Amino acid sequence: GIGAMYQVSAWQAAFPQYGLQWIFGVTYVLRLQGSSLVAAKEYKQFRNLFRTILVYGIVLAIVAASSLIPFRVPIAFLEAAQACEYASSLNCANIFASVFGGGDTGGDTLQGSAMLLFVPTLLARSFYQLYKAGLYAC
Repeated sequence: GIGAMYQVSAWQAAFPQYGLQWIFGVTYVLRLQGSSLVAAKEYKQFRNLFRTILVYGIVLAIVAASSLIPFRVPIAFLEAAQACEYASSLNCANIFASVFGGGDTGGDTLQGSAMLLFVPTLLARSFYQLYKAGLYAC
């Protein structure tokens, strides 16, 4: 329902804040420099560039995971602060409950199991961007 949609939109808003923006920056380098290397038939240099950027992605993944996992509940509430508007309206109370829990609504909450998947999804999206940029360079 709308609670799950709000949870996903909170993830989408949080991705750039917690690591994805660094991946976007390095993918521009890979696209520009990598395509020049491939056009010049410098395949070994392209391979070295791609490997270096993958190592950067792995280091960034470790940093992101180690800084996000211990603080996943406060981050969930920080990302959903604007949802407090729903709590003030009786008509929107069910939506608020579907996002944060409480009441008689079942299902996952933003601060619960939904945030457990945030870090793996962030990492998957980051490495997807890196590999896609590597393919674009070719």
